Amino acid sequence: PPDADYPADLDTLLVALPSTLTQPQLERLTNYVKAGKPVLLLVDPLPAFNLELSPHETPPGPFQQGPPPAPKANVRPLLDALGVTWPIDRIVWDNYNPHPQLKNLPPEVVFIARGNQAAEAFGTKDEISSGLQEVVLLYPGALRSKGTAGLQFVPLLQTGQASGALKWDQLVERSLFGTALRQGLPHHPEKEGYVVAARVKGPVNAVIVADVDMMGEQFFELRRRGIENLNFDNVTFLLNAVDQLAGDPSFLALRKRRPRHRTLEAVEARTRAFEEQRLQETQVAQVTADQRLKEAQARLDAAIREVEQRPDLDAQTKQIMISNVQQVENRRLTVARANIEDEKQRQIEISRANLEDSVRVVQNTIKLLAVALPPIPAFLLFVVMSIRRLRRERIGVAPERLLTANS
Repeated sequence: PPDADYPADLDTLLVALPSTLTQPQLERLTNYVKAGKPVLLLVDPLPAFNLELSPHETPPGPFQQGPPPAPKANVRPLLDALGVTWPIDRIVWDNYNPHPQLKNLPPEVVFIARGNQAAEAFGTKDEISSGLQEVVLLYPGALRSKGTAGLQFVPLLQTGQASGALKWDQLVERSLFGTALRQGLPHHPEKEGYVVAARVKGPVNAVIVADVDMMGEQFFELRRRGIENLNFDNVTFLLNAVDQLAGDPSFLALRKRRPRHRTLEAVEARTRAFEEQRLQETQVAQVTADQRLKEAQARLDAAIREVEQRPDLDAQTKQIMISNVQQVENRRLTVARANIEDEKQRQIEISRANLEDSVRVVQNTIKLLAVALPPIPAFLLFVVMSIRRLRRERIGVAPERLLTANS
């Protein structure tokens, strides 16, 4: 219970969503962390099990009645004790997805995988994550070190360079009918990786993960069923974190021993190049559209200024003419905006189609090579063995007994 004193013989304390505690409860937890006790801390900007929860609200209890819930506790003192900053309204995404059967998932479902050549996915300085192959996070947050003296910030899980972050208000849409996630938002990579899990050493002893959903029941079920190509290391990561914090690393190396999941790295590298080209073309289309809209707005402003500066008109006439000009120019601006948006979307669709065609050409080429190349070594071996056998048959035979073309 968060109001009770923590037992002195705890091996590891696991805390999920500390921001849902009351302020006195959070102060008790902060003092426990400052004492150097081992803590596994899971924070989350958007828990998948409660989309109604914003970063500034307390999750309501079941069948809650009466006054609204109290504001969230201030988690900054806890994060300061850990030497970590966590923007509570930032949600990380990553375009990397090594599973074609899951290609319809949004980028906010983040795959941390060793096959991502553009990422330092798993930290090599700590046994918790070194040697893992793939971890999945759902709408995670971002962690950064504050550079506090005496504290060592060791990244455990990190996204690739084809990643970025969206604001909570950008992603979540509220209406009279409930809360939903917006679809089709632009995702422009920021050319930097985001740390989503880290180990903090020094006066404190903690592991902090910016996603509570990574320990969801579905990952334990996938581990139990052993579905092919969905052998995620979420459970392994959590067990390793608990054991390492508890000072019992005996099973860490054993858990990592499993067949390596290899992806088509050549296909992914070429696909990544095409994807970067598509993003550049999309950005150019967006910049062009914005420029054309600015030019249309500038024409409207110029027409209004021209009327205002005419000395031969009284104030009432100017107002009427300005109103007429605004109506005409606004209609033109609306039409221009629609045309510009259509042109932008057309360019984006063309770019996307070119990307898909390029990827399909690469895939078909590799499929063709996969069929054509394997028989070649066998055929060459057949030719070599046939020549050797023919030469051996001629050894020791009198020349006059050999058949010639004239005999």
